[in-house]
Amino acid sequence: VSGWVNGSKDITRETVSDALIPVSNEVSVLMPPEGMAEAMDLVCHTDGMTICQRVLDIARILNDVVLIDTGGRIGPATGSLMRLADETVIVIDDTVLGLTALDLFLNYIKFLVLETERLSFVVNGYSGLLLGVPQIEAELEPAHHLGPRPWRLPPVPVDPRASNWPGSGKTLYSMGQRPTRAALEQIAVELGLISHLDSMSADQKTSGSWWNRLLTKGVDGGES
Repeated sequence: VSGWVNGSKDITRETVSDALIPVSNEVSVLMPPEGMAEAMDLVCHTDGMTICQRVLDIARILNDVVLIDTGGRIGPATGSLMRLADETVIVIDDTVLGLTALDLFLNYIKFLVLETERLSFVVNGYSGLLLGVPQIEAELEPAHHLGPRPWRLPPVPVDPRASNWPGSGKTLYSMGQRPTRAALEQIAVELGLISHLDSMSADQKTSGSWWNRLLTKGVDGGES
């Protein structure tokens, strides 16, 4: 990836395939640039828009589903990816400060995504003691007019065991308790990443399925 950014490598189907790190037979991960300079250029420089669009075009040919984690970084490249995405998922918390931040962020993000029906929200670390999804929706909907669709996803509950996943080589899903896994599975169904769990075949539910392998095996300490 650093080679694509600094111009020493062309972006082709072959180089994209070579850069992918397989997690299973069905799932691969494309890691960010190894150098800080290349990473900053990719996200912040306008040339990064062209690089990301070219990689995305090839990734869509090679894969059925492409998931992009922006890591909260906003720049020309990530903004361009949001415009091209079929769905943009925004992770929020259930605090008043988080509500204020989301209000400000929506004023910006709506100009990028344009079609608000491509927005979805996931409340992370929901304890039930602070703001629930209906309360957050009631506060923000009158100002932003998003409709019910972005608020349909279930919150991910507080899970002390799962919170230790960063750097463990595992994933939040594999370390999470049953309510955490159930919430993540429902989110995946709602986003169209997997079929409805009740209708999945026995083969799909085995440990060899791409969904199970994706969620239970991390790469270099990161969540797949």
